[in-house]
Amino acid sequence: MGDDQNNSEEYAAELRTVAKGGGQGLVGKVGQQLIAVVIGPVTARLLGAGGYGLLDLAFRLVEMLDLFLAIGYPSAIIRFGAIYQGEKEPEKVRGLLAGTLLTALILGVSVGTLLHLRPDIVAQFYPKAEGLDGVVRVVALSMPLKLAVAILGPMTIAMRTMSYRVLADLTIRPVNLAVIILLCVGFGMDARGAAVGVIIGALSNLIIYGIGVRRLVGVPKPADLKHYEARRVTGFALPMLLAQVSVFGLFRINNLIGGRWLSTVQVGQYAAASRIAAFGVFGLNAITAIIRPVLADMHNRGRKQELGEMFQTGTRWVWYMTLPIMLIALFKAPSALAAFGPDFTQDDPVTALRILCGGQIAQVSVGNAGSLLAMAGHQWLVAGNNVLMAVLNIVLCVILTQRNGIVGLATASLLSVAGVNLLRGLQLWWLHRISPVNIKGIKPVLAGVLTWPLLLISFEPWPLDLFLPGVLFLLAYAGVVIKLGLEPDDRVITDAVGRRLKGLKPKNRKG
Repeated sequence: MGDDQNNSEEYAAELRTVAKGGGQGLVGKVGQQLIAVVIGPVTARLLGAGGYGLLDLAFRLVEMLDLFLAIGYPSAIIRFGAIYQGEKEPEKVRGLLAGTLLTALILGVSVGTLLHLRPDIVAQFYPKAEGLDGVVRVVALSMPLKLAVAILGPMTIAMRTMSYRVLADLTIRPVNLAVIILLCVGFGMDARGAAVGVIIGALSNLIIYGIGVRRLVGVPKPADLKHYEARRVTGFALPMLLAQVSVFGLFRINNLIGGRWLSTVQVGQYAAASRIAAFGVFGLNAITAIIRPVLADMHNRGRKQELGEMFQTGTRWVWYMTLPIMLIALFKAPSALAAFGPDFTQDDPVTALRILCGGQIAQVSVGNAGSLLAMAGHQWLVAGNNVLMAVLNIVLCVILTQRNGIVGLATASLLSVAGVNLLRGLQLWWLHRISPVNIKGIKPVLAGVLTWPLLLISFEPWPLDLFLPGVLFLLAYAGVVIKLGLEPDDRVITDAVGRRLKGLKPKNRKG
């Protein structure tokens, strides 16, 4: 009985940790996306659809290279950092930091320098993207900074704090926007000026995470490398790299593939639709970031029942936060794209946005199933799933883009995302008998079904049409959720999120 009581209290404490971290992450992601609502349209209006397309192509190219060069270490850091911390082995935490950071910096400096000197290596694949080499030359300078952030950021999360991520999320985009306005408006620069904003933003994030790691872990030193379990960490990281590259192939590579046949205007239109659709998964990102180390530690200690309960609670809250945003984007797609300018409101971008929203709903349909499989040690299975679906996505992109333009790109994404998430859910049930949802999970869907007609109300001009029905719908959605009643776990989360929004520390209540 004593052990059961201790386990119950430990689970309640960890639920509060997830709630607190998720609340912090939610604040950061909401703030970041709200800022993105400004920076995306402002940048698009300053550069035009063509310039916006050039910037997106260059950014995606460098982002893909950074993903390869990180070698899957971000996921490995979260898993092993959490395990080392749980086992009270701080020297291994520092060794993990030192080894992965050194590798990332060497690769980032080497490849970034090469790409800065020879941007034509990648620009030659896009014959319609005139001026891409100049933008790539600038963005390449951000590679070492972004790779260092890819190591330091996950280390702060592994220490079970989201504070530094929130600060970084709320800082990077305002910095980007300030630099873009200064250089593009004040000095009349083109997409290369906007690319400088990427560098400055990466530098600001590096400073924030550097301070966080110094306080939480300490400054890595060469002597720490002797505690680095390189073979064990890399053995986990490599299949995760394969999985992450494949996920990139599922969700972000479409513009890079489509850019081979599309004009820069079409690339810019698809980038705008993608940016709006991405707003819907802030809840998944916020919950995933903090729940992964908790899931890893629970699995490592054999707490299977609590693992399933934690996973289902997280999935339910991902649905609560995602579904209403995606419904607004679906029904108000023309008005949402109008914020980017008149070049973005044609039929194809509107259709592409609606299809991408369907893909985002499919992405959150099984919650954090991919993360749970990885944290439970099934990294090769995750990699295999993603490779299979990424190949399907790439094939569909090549075929459908040439036939249907950006609508084909969006369709390829939808089919691939739906497929990989169905596979993840089935495998999670087969291996662990864990379902992402239970009967409690119907509440967010029911709330959406009852309130979506409010989004049929229309106004002129587009800001009024987007925001007034959207606000009415969100208020009604929240009211229905409250009327349906919250679960005990939900109340822990709402309490923590509410206190976080007020800037207060959650109380240490017993479960």
